[in-house]
Amino acid sequence: MKNVNERETERLIDDKIKSKGWNNPEQNVFWQKPYKYQENGKSKTIKPDYAFYDNVSLSPICILEVKREGSSQSTLYKNLQKAIKVCRITNCPVALSTDGYNWLSHHLEFQRDCLHFDKPLSDLPTPEELKQLQTSYFYSPYYQGKILKSARDFVDLLKPIENELRDEGLKKGDERFTEVCKLLFLRLISQPDDPTNSWSKIIEFKKTNPEETKLKINEELAKYRTKYGIDKYGSDINITNPQTINFIVEKFNEIDFQHSDLEIKGEVFQYFLGYQGKNDDLAQYFTPRQVVSFMVSFLKPKLGENIYDPFCGSGGILVEAFDFVHRQIKHDEERKSNLKILQSSFRGQDFATIAYVAKLNMILVGDGHSNIDKCDSLEKKIINEYDLVITNIPFNGKTNHGNNYTYKSNDANSICVQHCLNALKKEKGSRAGIIVPDIFVSSKHYLELRKYIWENYDITIFSLPEGTFEPYTSGKACILFLYYRKKKASKRLTINSERERERESVSSNTTKSSKLVLLSTRKKNQLLTMISSK
Repeated sequence: MKNVNERETERLIDDKIKSKGWNNPEQNVFWQKPYKYQENGKSKTIKPDYAFYDNVSLSPICILEVKREGSSQSTLYKNLQKAIKVCRITNCPVALSTDGYNWLSHHLEFQRDCLHFDKPLSDLPTPEELKQLQTSYFYSPYYQGKILKSARDFVDLLKPIENELRDEGLKKGDERFTEVCKLLFLRLISQPDDPTNSWSKIIEFKKTNPEETKLKINEELAKYRTKYGIDKYGSDINITNPQTINFIVEKFNEIDFQHSDLEIKGEVFQYFLGYQGKNDDLAQYFTPRQVVSFMVSFLKPKLGENIYDPFCGSGGILVEAFDFVHRQIKHDEERKSNLKILQSSFRGQDFATIAYVAKLNMILVGDGHSNIDKCDSLEKKIINEYDLVITNIPFNGKTNHGNNYTYKSNDANSICVQHCLNALKKEKGSRAGIIVPDIFVSSKHYLELRKYIWENYDITIFSLPEGTFEPYTSGKACILFLYYRKKKASKRLTINSERERERESVSSNTTKSSKLVLLSTRKKNQLLTMISSK
C-alpha cells in the first residue's frame, strides 16, 4: 500500500500533469496501470506510478516512479531502477524518478541522463518535450534533427554522399574528403540558437534558389577562409552539379551533430581516407579515438600548461587534450581570462595538408586554432618550451634533418622522438606521451637514444594490441610515457600490457649502459620491459 507521504507527491504530480498540458484528448496518462511479464518462468505483474502515452503509442513513452518529498538520492536512484525495469518490459525509452522536487532520468536508447537544453531534466516534461525525447536524449527548441548514436549510423549517412561524389567525378580519398570537410565545417560551426549562422543562411537560400546553392556556400566559406586561413578546406567547392550539392546539404541538415556522441571529423577522415585511401598521403595520420582518450586521461593536462603535438595529423590528440582542459574551467569571474589562456596553450604542426583539418577541428572545439601550422617539425629544433608533448610519430620514415639533432640519423623514428624530448621543458612535472613502433624499444639502432631516456626520465610503457593501427599499418606499437627527473633521483620503470601492470624501481647506481628489449610472449599483448646491461 502506498505511503501517505507518497500520495502527497502524487497529488503534486497530478497538478503538474494538468499544468504541463497532459490533460487533453490526444494524451493519455495512466496511474498504476498493470503490466504483465515473465521472470524465471513465472508470470508477474508490475504497476508503475505513472505511464505516459500519446495518441499513437501502443507502448508508453515515459514511465515515472515517485517517492515522498525529501527522499535521499540513493532512494530516488533505486526508484529509477524500478522505472527502468518497467521501460524494458514495455519497450519505453524514458524512465523518471522524483520526490516532486528532485528528479532523476534515464534514456534507455542512449544509455544516459535526459537533458533539458544542456542541463539535467529537472521537471515533468511537456508532451512536446517528451515527444522529442523519443528520438533524442535532450530537449531543445533548436532541435536539429536525428542524433547519430554510433559510427555505423554515420557511415550509413556517408555512403550515399560518396556515391554522389563519385558520380561527380571526384577521386576517392582526398578529393572527396576535402569537399565533405568544407560542407561539414559549415554545418558544425553554425550554432543552432543563432538564426543568422552560416548553415541557416544556406538552407534559406536553397529554398528559393536551389540551382544557385553553391554561390551561397562559397560566400560563407570565404568568410572563414579569410578569418582562419584554412587553405583548400575553405576554398570554393569543386562540385558542379546543383543536385549533388543540394543532396549533401539536405543529408547534413537531417542530423543533429551537436548532440551526436561521435568525433565527427575523425569518423569522416577514417571513412574517406581509411580502408579506401590507405595508400593516400593522409591515411597515416589517424590515431584511434580510444588510444587518444587513454593517453590524454593518463597524462592529465592542466590549465596553464603549454601543450605540443609536432605530428598532429587531423588534430585528434590536440582536440581531446583541449577538451580535457576546457572541462576544468569553472563558471566564475575568472572564466573569460582562463579561456584565453586555454586558447593560447596549444601548438600543433604537420608537414602534410591534413594540418588544415587539425585547424578546422580546433576551431570547432573552442577556437584554439591559432598555433596550428603546416610545416616539417623536424626541420627546426624546439628547445625547452613545453610542459607536455603528446603525439603519434609517423612510423619508420626517413628525414633529411637528422644532422640537426644530438643522435644524428636519417631514421625518422629517432629524430621524431628527439624532437619531442628537445621541446619538453627540463623541469619537474614536464612529461611526454609518444606512440612509437615496437622496433624503437628493441633495435640496437636506437640504443644510445634509449640510454639517454633511461638516464633522464621515469618511464611508463603501454603495449598496444596488434592491429591497433590497421589498415594504415599492421606493425606493433607502444606508448612511451616519459616524466622528466633530475639525474640523481632513482629511476622508475612501469610496464603495462593489456592484462598486467608491473612496477620496479632501479637505484641510481645502475651500470653505465641501458637498453630496451622486447620480450616475446604467448599473451595477446607482448610485454615491454627495460633492462640494464654492462
